[in-house]
Amino acid sequence: MKKILKIFLLVACVFATLNMFDVKAASGGYARLTGNTTVEVGNTVTITATIGGNNMYFALGNVSSNNPSVLSGGGQITNRDANGFSSHSQSFTFTANSVGTATITLTVDNENTIDLDGTSYGIEGASITINVVPKSTSGSGSSGNSGGGSNSGSSSSGSGSSTTTPVTDNRSSNNNLSSLSISEGELSPAFSSDVTEYSVELASSVTSITVNASASDAKASVSGTGEISLNAGDNRIEITVTAENGNPKLYVINAYVDEAPLVFVSYGDNELGVVRNLNGVTLEGFEETSVQIDGNEVKAWHSPTRNITVVYLEKDDEKNFYIYDETEGITSVYKQVAILGNTLGIVDIPEDLQEKAGMTYQEITIDDVTLMGWVYEDKAFSNYSLIYAMNDMGEYQYYQYESTQNTLQLYSGAAAVTQEDYENLVNHSESMQLYFYIALGGCVVLLAVSVYGFVCASRYKKRLISKGNELNDIIKAD
Repeated sequence: MKKILKIFLLVACVFATLNMFDVKAASGGYARLTGNTTVEVGNTVTITATIGGNNMYFALGNVSSNNPSVLSGGGQITNRDANGFSSHSQSFTFTANSVGTATITLTVDNENTIDLDGTSYGIEGASITINVVPKSTSGSGSSGNSGGGSNSGSSSSGSGSSTTTPVTDNRSSNNNLSSLSISEGELSPAFSSDVTEYSVELASSVTSITVNASASDAKASVSGTGEISLNAGDNRIEITVTAENGNPKLYVINAYVDEAPLVFVSYGDNELGVVRNLNGVTLEGFEETSVQIDGNEVKAWHSPTRNITVVYLEKDDEKNFYIYDETEGITSVYKQVAILGNTLGIVDIPEDLQEKAGMTYQEITIDDVTLMGWVYEDKAFSNYSLIYAMNDMGEYQYYQYESTQNTLQLYSGAAAVTQEDYENLVNHSESMQLYFYIALGGCVVLLAVSVYGFVCASRYKKRLISKGNELNDIIKAD
């Protein structure tokens, strides 16, 4: 059995020495992983990653294990050369933790793997599968090592067995910070190399801070420092320390910038503040733009179809969009809602429109949307209500809502009446019509009598005049 195991390990070592995985890319670049494919539990194995191509200027990739519980290790491969190079190789040490298999993958960052002309390479990644076997108790050599695929060791004379001595990785694994500071505020808790997460609260006027950090090991690299722009509200700042052997460590600063408004605008008797934290704030059908308020550039949203521009303002922690006009300033609140399939803009209703005969102006609810509107004072119309809103074409309209059928339609302006009132109105109208015709007939008769009397009077007058003339003629003849 021992002899069979020795033969198996010898074959595995020979195969590992010859093993090479190479994937060519259409651009002429390639990625490659080489090394032993078998290692005993408790030992290490060294895998060499190579990225190559014509006139390469910068190569960047990542080497990792898909099963860290079986095989752990890896890191980043990176190289830069102003004069160009054809390939870059870097070795990574993996530790065998338990029996099983693990696939080590080289992922190439093609956007940052470029040639001297600045052209990105299209390099596919590479992979290699490592078998982790139980640790040998027969004195036979370990197949896992960090010597780049070759085994070395000494043979014990007389026993016929050989022992392999692993070659250790002498690169530093120190990825701690020795200092971490910021230009504004104070870190909480106080800095310690073992603490990886901090917080700081900053005034609303702070728009950026400078982060300074130093690594404990001069051979380690630090990224994420320098001047960092901040938004109102929560900001996450990440500082990464990468040890000489490629192992990274992440430090995080959670910076909260006070969201209190810095720019204000008047609306009636109210002072509204411009909301600074606009993360996730959008408005359907509107395009992002900006307006000037008291010399300050403020983010705004414009709708070409509605022909309005809105800004996001707050008062007493209540935030809403408001219609903004460069000449008149704020003219109305604007709450865009969907009511029964209609996209409407709820606006402030002018005072001269709030009073309507036979109706009460109050808060109503339609389709789970609460807004100001009118209800009829006549209880016979308790299922009807009226609202005033802007449609998606920017037109201000009245809409009538009927609750039993849950319908919304344009309001015609006609006053609602009950069937009884309508019938009474019709009967009254018919009676009035009859009275009209009787009166009209009386007028016609009266007019006819008057005309007849006038004609008779005219004839009688003519006869008197004629008789008078005859009498004058007789007197003159005598």
